[in-house]
Amino acid sequence: TFKLSKGLALYVDDLFDETVVEVQKNEEFHQLIHTISNMEQQKYALPDGVNASLRPYQEVGFQWLMTLAEHQLGGILADDMGLGKTLQAIVYMKAMKARDEQHQFLIVCPTSLVYNWLDELENFTPGLKCRVITGTPEERLAIIKTEDAVDVYITSYPLLRRDIANYEGKLFHTVFLDEAQFIKNAASLNAKSVKALNASHRFALT
Repeated sequence: TFKLSKGLALYVDDLFDETVVEVQKNEEFHQLIHTISNMEQQKYALPDGVNASLRPYQEVGFQWLMTLAEHQLGGILADDMGLGKTLQAIVYMKAMKARDEQHQFLIVCPTSLVYNWLDELENFTPGLKCRVITGTPEERLAIIKTEDAVDVYITSYPLLRRDIANYEGKLFHTVFLDEAQFIKNAASLNAKSVKALNASHRFALT
């Protein structure tokens, strides 16, 4: 018996197709492959309370994020600068928040983009309560451990490295890693820190 991550399903399916081995696939496996291979057919409703109209390709990106999360998969949202990856992530968070008020999210990004994320969140989804994790070590710990109803936390890669022990025991619904080239070296402290976070879903933006 071999147990593999669901994230390898498409690779395994391709491998099966290239072999002479007889393979039996159950209905759940067939459905997973069909869904992931035909994401443009998925139709998740856009959430209320978003101060923006998504362009068609942005809506496709939103559907893609929702589909992956629905199947407990992560992914990489890659596109040119200025085409709205941030907005797609924000609409996803708003949709997931509408499903469950308890969901919390974490944005990890370069220091220079921390307040850009805050501005975008406040502009597009003023209904979400956002907090930037900043200040002295004691102040950052207080923000991370706050009992207030924070929906979205925003921190930088350097501060995450310093604060990673403070996240122990905290579960996020989704972590977004912006400018994901910051973790391309798997041996780096950046990569090790984000892998130590406890999250149900993880997406990289680049």
